Amino acid sequence: MTTIPVTYAEIHTAYAKLISAICDAWNAQQVLNQLEGEKADIWAQLTSNPDFKPGNSNLQRDAKLRDANPLFMKRYEEKTAQVDELKLRADVARQEVAKLKDMLALGRILTALKDEE
Repeated sequence: MTTIPVTYAEIHTAYAKLISAICDAWNAQQVLNQLEGEKADIWAQLTSNPDFKPGNSNLQRDAKLRDANPLFMKRYEEKTAQVDELKLRADVARQEVAKLKDMLALGRILTALKDEE
């Protein structure tokens, strides 16, 4: 008899990693959303000065924000990098779950073929 090439433990572990990765990314995104609000407030304060020249691009805007509030921008950029890393971890976990699903489907096909012999 052909065995299915996936164990329950592998499936359970893959889903647990996926759930953990999604929760971690969600929580970090919530913090980043708050920082986005703070960033908008800082930008509003800067642009309220009539002598302030905002620049033409997001890179110029971030450079001006970094000059005005380097500690905040350091924290903001670190959190942005963390969110990106956590989203990547969630994508990898999703791919692992998909791989296991495909292996289960393959196991069913192989079992059906073996049973027909």
